Amino acid sequence: MTQPTVSAKITPLEESPRGRVLSSRNKAVGTVIALLPVLLGWGGGITLIVFGFLQPEEATVLERLPWFLVGGIVMVITTLYAAWFGDYLPSLYLLGKSKAVTATRFDAVITPDEPDIVYMQVIPRAHWGKLMVENALDVGFLKLDSQRKLVLYEGDLERWSVPLASIASWNIEEFCIGPSDQSYQDAYPLVVLKMNVDGKIVERPLMHRHVFFGKRGTKERRLLSAQLAQQLTELQSAR
Repeated sequence: MTQPTVSAKITPLEESPRGRVLSSRNKAVGTVIALLPVLLGWGGGITLIVFGFLQPEEATVLERLPWFLVGGIVMVITTLYAAWFGDYLPSLYLLGKSKAVTATRFDAVITPDEPDIVYMQVIPRAHWGKLMVENALDVGFLKLDSQRKLVLYEGDLERWSVPLASIASWNIEEFCIGPSDQSYQDAYPLVVLKMNVDGKIVERPLMHRHVFFGKRGTKERRLLSAQLAQQLTELQSAR
């Protein structure tokens, strides 16, 4: 790895009057928001199946079958929702908190209403592969500024101003959550950005938050990370 001679600027940010975005309270609310549709769906599905069993004794199998089918369909849909959209509602909640916090800063390097802004999370290596309420250490807005040749980030904990010449490398790495011996694991790819900060190489692993409606599984996460890496490559080559 070549040591860049230009330094990026990473500024720790004081807590906003609105508190931290990833406060214990907000993480708890996000967890409730994530679990509520799942609990309602599974609870509704199980209730329908139980009603099937509670039909009068003289009820035939065909008369009970609709209860079982609808209950089963509700539970399958709920399971798919949890797998593909589980982060969507809590991420929207955090997005609103991030916008409110950023609005209190007169010196923000970027604002959420600018074009080409992406809502990102920073997940440190120490949190990779761990089953946690929230793996992200920070959340915020990222912009690749092609005119000024800068990578800009306005987060809850940090603010970055990263000249292209200060970037040592970026590459995609992945982690999985769950036992390693299971047949299938969801992969979580991140773009690991390494940069020179006052003579020291530091890294910030970046992943998109799920704030646009749509399926978000391993394939979609990999595509988003590949797009960000490609955008960095194009920005670098356009210098």
